[in-house]
This record gives sequence, structure tokens and C-alpha cells, in this order.
Amino acid sequence: YYLSVNTKAPAELVALVRQVEATITDMTPFQGESAFAAPQKDFTGDAVGPFTTQDVNGTTYTQEIFQGYDLTLVNVFTTWCSPCVAEIPELEKLHQQMADKGVNVVGVVLDVLNEKGEIDPTAQAKAQQLAQKTGATYPFLLPDSTYFHGRLMGIEAFPETFFVDKDGKIVGETYS
Repeated sequence: YYLSVNTKAPAELVALVRQVEATITDMTPFQGESAFAAPQKDFTGDAVGPFTTQDVNGTTYTQEIFQGYDLTLVNVFTTWCSPCVAEIPELEKLHQQMADKGVNVVGVVLDVLNEKGEIDPTAQAKAQQLAQKTGATYPFLLPDSTYFHGRLMGIEAFPETFFVDKDGKIVGETYS
């Protein structure tokens, strides 16, 4: 793109850009389920409900993750989303600064599951590497089989952040 709009680019830069290798992959056929689909009918909009899931490292979590804090910031993201990745270090700072004040941070990585709802090992490794490179110590959860009772369905933009109280109820505004 740069070269197509800038015909006076320095020769060294042109040579470097031409060395860039791009990988093109086939898209997986649509399976009828997506995080971008309409919310499930049973989602009431006021709680994430009971769940059991894992983080990207295989540690099991339940809705009890919310009970130790007055408020939990839930950041829904994908590994391919640049703004999502860029905000992780800031969320880690918030996590460190606010934990003793009763505020927690939890990430939810939507692109770690394949179209069958199974963990994609390549995507999981990418999410693990992302946590390591950004210094995130808060958990990067996988969606459970119900997508937190439909709360994760219908997301139109990433990242999306919402808040959950200690009882698992969604409170406040949602931010995209």
C-alpha cells in the first residue's frame, strides 16, 4: 500500500518492503455459529450465569472468579485485533493498581475456539504468547460452551469491555 501511494519512496525502503512475506490462508467455511451472531434468546442481559471454563493455560475457572472482588472488568478481545493487543499492558497496570481496592480484571479470548467450539492449539499458543509478551498476569479465559449464557454473542466490535459485580451480575455500561 505504501509503495502504491508513494512513488518517491527511498530505494532502501522499497527493497525492504518487497522482502515482506505475506501468508494467505483459506477461510474456514461458515458453520452457522459466530461471536457476531444475534444474542441467544435465554440471555437476560443482567448476569453471566454459572459457568465452568479454562484460561489459555488450562487452569479451570467458574463464576466464583467474581466473588473475591466488588467489581470485575471483563475485556473481550481477539488476538488479531491491534487495539485489543495494545490495551493489554494498560489493563495489566489497572489490574495491579486496583486489586487491593476490590477491582479485578479478566480477559476473554474469543478467537481461541474453532468453528466446532473446540480449542484450536495454534490459536491457544498465540494467546499464551500474547499474555507473556504483554506481561499480563490476569487470566485470559476461553468462552464456555454457552458463551457465558449468551453474553458473548452478538459482539459487534473488539475490544468490548463490561463489568460484573461479585454476584455475577452485569453492571454499568458496555464499552467497545
